Amino acid sequence: MDRLRLYGCRTEYMKDPVGIDIKKPRFSWKLSSRRNNVQQKSYHIIVGTKPGKSDFWDSGEVISSISAGTEYGGKELTPCTQYFWQVTVVTQDGDRAVSEHAFFETGLLNPSISAWNGAEWIGPSECTLSADVRGVFSIEMEFAIHEGSTCMGLVFGRNDRRIQGRDNYFRFDTDVSTIPAKLIISRAGITDEDVQKNRKKEPLYTIIVADVDDAAHRPVITEDNRYSRHTLTVKVTGNCAYTYMDGIRIDAVKGTYPWGEEALLPRQLNPYGSNDVNTWPRLNEIGYALPAGQSACLYGITVRNIRKPGAVIYEDRTPRELKAQEHDLLCTVNPSHTSEPILRRSFTLQEGQVRRARLYATARGIYECRVNGHKITDTWFNPGVTQYDRHLMYQTYQIEQFLQPGENVITVVLSSGWWSDAQTYVTGNYNYYGDRASFLGMIAVDYEDKPEEIIVTDTKNWKYCDCGPWTYAGLFNGEHYDALAAERISGYELPGYDDRLWTAPVIIIPPVIGRKDAEGSGIFSWPEVNTGEPEMIGQYGPGIMAVGRVQAVSVKMIREGVYIYDMGANMAGVPSVKLQGERGKTAQLRFAEVLCPDLPEFAGRAGTLMTENLRDADCTDLYTFSGTKETEEYTPAFTFRGYRYIEISGVSRMPGLSEVNMILLSSLKEMQGNVTVSNEMVNRFLDNVKRSQRSNFIGIPTDCPQRNERMGWNGDTSIFARTATFNANVRLFYARWLQMTADLQEPSGRYTDIAPVGGGFGGYTYDSAPLHVAWEVYQQYGDTRVIQDNYAAMERYMNYSADKWQQGDLAAPMTLGDWLAPEETDIHLICHAFYGYNAYIMSGMSAAIGRDPEASAYQKLYLELRRSFNDIYIDAQTGRTKDHTQCSYALPLSMHMISEENIRNVGKCLAEKTAETGYLVKTGFFGTAPLNPMLTQTGHADAAFRLMEQTDNPSWLYPVTQGATSVWERWDSYTKEKGFGGHNNMNSFNHYSLGAVCEWFYSYVLGIQRQEDYPGYQHFLINPCIMVWEHAEGGFESPYGRIEVNWVRNKQDGKVALTVRIPENSAATVILPGGKKKECGSGRYHFEYPDERKDD
Repeated sequence: MDRLRLYGCRTEYMKDPVGIDIKKPRFSWKLSSRRNNVQQKSYHIIVGTKPGKSDFWDSGEVISSISAGTEYGGKELTPCTQYFWQVTVVTQDGDRAVSEHAFFETGLLNPSISAWNGAEWIGPSECTLSADVRGVFSIEMEFAIHEGSTCMGLVFGRNDRRIQGRDNYFRFDTDVSTIPAKLIISRAGITDEDVQKNRKKEPLYTIIVADVDDAAHRPVITEDNRYSRHTLTVKVTGNCAYTYMDGIRIDAVKGTYPWGEEALLPRQLNPYGSNDVNTWPRLNEIGYALPAGQSACLYGITVRNIRKPGAVIYEDRTPRELKAQEHDLLCTVNPSHTSEPILRRSFTLQEGQVRRARLYATARGIYECRVNGHKITDTWFNPGVTQYDRHLMYQTYQIEQFLQPGENVITVVLSSGWWSDAQTYVTGNYNYYGDRASFLGMIAVDYEDKPEEIIVTDTKNWKYCDCGPWTYAGLFNGEHYDALAAERISGYELPGYDDRLWTAPVIIIPPVIGRKDAEGSGIFSWPEVNTGEPEMIGQYGPGIMAVGRVQAVSVKMIREGVYIYDMGANMAGVPSVKLQGERGKTAQLRFAEVLCPDLPEFAGRAGTLMTENLRDADCTDLYTFSGTKETEEYTPAFTFRGYRYIEISGVSRMPGLSEVNMILLSSLKEMQGNVTVSNEMVNRFLDNVKRSQRSNFIGIPTDCPQRNERMGWNGDTSIFARTATFNANVRLFYARWLQMTADLQEPSGRYTDIAPVGGGFGGYTYDSAPLHVAWEVYQQYGDTRVIQDNYAAMERYMNYSADKWQQGDLAAPMTLGDWLAPEETDIHLICHAFYGYNAYIMSGMSAAIGRDPEASAYQKLYLELRRSFNDIYIDAQTGRTKDHTQCSYALPLSMHMISEENIRNVGKCLAEKTAETGYLVKTGFFGTAPLNPMLTQTGHADAAFRLMEQTDNPSWLYPVTQGATSVWERWDSYTKEKGFGGHNNMNSFNHYSLGAVCEWFYSYVLGIQRQEDYPGYQHFLINPCIMVWEHAEGGFESPYGRIEVNWVRNKQDGKVALTVRIPENSAATVILPGGKKKECGSGRYHFEYPDERKDD
């Protein structure tokens, strides 16, 4: 066997990527050898259009040890072209190795739609409407009450499937028996209290029909127009509603926004709350009500979207003369219509040999594409989430293997994804970017002996179906699949299908939605969208993949025909089930993270799904049976959620455990880092952290995978970034997210608190996240391009910070501090530390890309901020802060904000405070990650280990004692004493932030410590903290290969055995007892020495 071998050749850190839009891609490779101390001396790269050719680049021999991220330096690359590359490496000992050929293929290399050869954005002519999940809508009724009659009502929200066994609806009656007229609002059958009120004929509210925006409250219905034609409009925003008569607002309530602004707010209709709850009403069945003896003319009922462009989604304009005889009339219909759109194009290839064929595809929304019935990718939810209106990814597919002579067919199913439908924790952001998904595609067929053939999306040759089997799909509310509808269009994916009854798609132009059109105001406002054409970029970084499959571990029937399955752990993904049911019947699949405990609060519900914490995310899949098979298989295609438990009902028999599975979804195909210690409960916690990371790395780094949020909160992202880089290769994942933060940067230089989408209320601590994440990516992977790509945006942010500093309050107008901490820390201390740390890392990043003047200026700023921080917040004699919280010490220590002379005392105060708490964790989101590292770094490792082994609440292991299989959002998301503690309006059980302590295991327990001057671990320290536990082992994948540490404390001979592995082309300093240092090149090393901690 050769002594030297090259492996892991990557282009842009991906294996043989197709469709990259990088004009100067980076090449990486790794070395493997049986010898120790292997160091690359030089490399030689060739790039050409055929293997072994160098017609595009021959680097010549380059004297360099760098084998990660070497930038292409040849001729300008051509779009849509495949290139091969090969590297030759020579080591310092003269060993030589040549890599196998790798390849990459360029994409369009043009972000404009002009590169798509006239392709059009095509989509459905109508919006999909599934009334059972629609909680945001405007419904209007045109009517005239006849003379001699006094009342007519608008009804909606009837027969909500969440309520069984009793009639239920919302009713708005216009009563003209007196002038001024009254609006009588009733709610029937939603709660037991509603039932009692209905029996007594007590309304929910009675409102005078008058202009609420007019100081004189001018009546809208008068003696003169009492029996004229009127239009009653109710705008339902999820849980509340504004009401209008003839276009004039007649109902709103005085209130105050969270930021203090007084306003007229919509009236609450939901009995359970106005925000962060499951929405009531939903549209459901709609119609009219007429009391006995009354008559009126109904001219029509119209339902519209509220958000711009306010499209009509249902309309019945048939005039009806109505008269109620002896009994009240209550007539409703289900307005649902139009499935998720299916697009189809049949095309015939020219005669001749196809050399290659490519499909370039993207969507506003998400798409699933097939060619001649073949699914062309194993990734989910393409094109993936970005800031859709600024950058939109497209995918490039090799499809020649799916083509055939003669007729071929491409089909595309579209769904809302992150484009439309429910979006964000604000219900009013429904249809955030637009109201319909659309598709853009181009097929390029290269023949051996004919010109290239181009087939693009257009309205002339493509067909559209509005009656497909996906009758609804949304990320929050789930998917509805009708197998009967699938039967009716069976074979549509194949050549030969008769699509003559299908209609033409239409060109979709997204609406421009300005700030005045958006939800909220002040610091709670949301950005304007669709103000220009987005740049289209080739797939960058990982797609969303199926990364595992698990089977249910147990099942319990909670009542006749209703079964709850335990999947064994709280994860993110979709069910994959085999069900049996009667033709036309519908199975319902509901999901939850936890079950209701046996506590008084949940009397009668113990053991059932606890769904309150899902808020407005319905998380329900519906499957309508065809009944043609003994069992029917169902896996949702256009939704996902986090869950552990699945409730199945509406089936003919109870599915067996083997028939109930879960497909795990994530952008992280592999978790490359691992740590194992001798404490099994700690190991369970470490597993929980990785499970939560995987569950929340789906397209973007989200806060949670289950409720109506699932957003890229900047604070959560930055808190966890260092741990994330140890656990998995997230270089490109974070690079893509950083682009979204730059897309949303405001003219002032401020970053929004959430990316993509924008909005939020995190303030300065959250705004700072892009700088922190860029720094972590640079330090972990040695990647300077992430600095170059984001430097201008980060500079603008530092200028914004300087302006805020001059104004005297970084925290204004609102900033979240150590979020959810049991003990709060001064927000000004936190923001001051953040600003100083921002200056510190900006100095380092400036130096890394050769911006020396800026590096010096930021270093000067950092030193000034550090000095003032110590003067203001640190007692010079004791090191104590006024707050005396764990966060007030750990956070500034980790951010290099404690002056050298104060470090010892501040570390001592941190240890003393930790002891005072009884070794409990009293920090929140920002103070938790640095707590153990700073205790260890300042000489108090024993306190860090005691914290880690603590099982009382609050601690990392308390949730484990309660059966947690993922990281909780709160320390007390559930306690034995208080249950859920009233937190279920914000209570995720899969929230990685408090798991950020995992960095301590890699950097201190294993002792693998990066050196800022050697980013990417080409040189690093190994300085393990060996105490308490009998053994620890683990490691992670660095840009140069895997780093591993294993230590064992042998109590029999009183010695420690330490084994380390240093990858080829890197080196480390191993620090042994007494501070003795051992310089080691690559290879495996073993050390033994007396155990100095015999009494642990």
